[in-house]
Amino acid sequence: NTIIGAIRKGLLKIHRTPGGHARIAQDDLDDFCHRRSLPTTSLISRNNRILLVEDGAQHVSVLAQGLRDSGYLVEIAGDSFGAGFLLAKFQPNLLLASIAKAGDLGDEVSRKVRALPRHRDLSTIALVTHRDADAQRLALSAGVDDVLSRPVELDELLQRIREIRASEKRFY
Repeated sequence: NTIIGAIRKGLLKIHRTPGGHARIAQDDLDDFCHRRSLPTTSLISRNNRILLVEDGAQHVSVLAQGLRDSGYLVEIAGDSFGAGFLLAKFQPNLLLASIAKAGDLGDEVSRKVRALPRHRDLSTIALVTHRDADAQRLALSAGVDDVLSRPVELDELLQRIREIRASEKRFY
């Protein structure tokens, strides 16, 4: 009702499609919500979705919660079927994949994602065992964009996500 009232009063600009439907630019809506202390749409944006691919480590829920607390929508896949399902349904903007050795879930998913034309440009960060050079080489050969060693500090991960965001137009 607040949005409809603002449109009627001319406080919020709409654009008409050729079919006559009303559309509001995302920036205009976010600005309107901010000026009126309304909840913004940033948390439902399609540009803050992270798929975490991990097959059982305990730290996953802590990492996922930290990302959620930072404003990201996070889904966790524990097997390749779940990862494929979430790639289609959730449509993430970033893939966090745990890679320790060849054939790991994160390695498998990263390689398969790079082979799919639709997801070829999906930003990917690998999480590898601390100072494991073989795992780092494997992750890079799987086509990931960045590699982080475990244990992962949330601040460092968020910084890397921001760097990817700044360097790639397709993310965010």
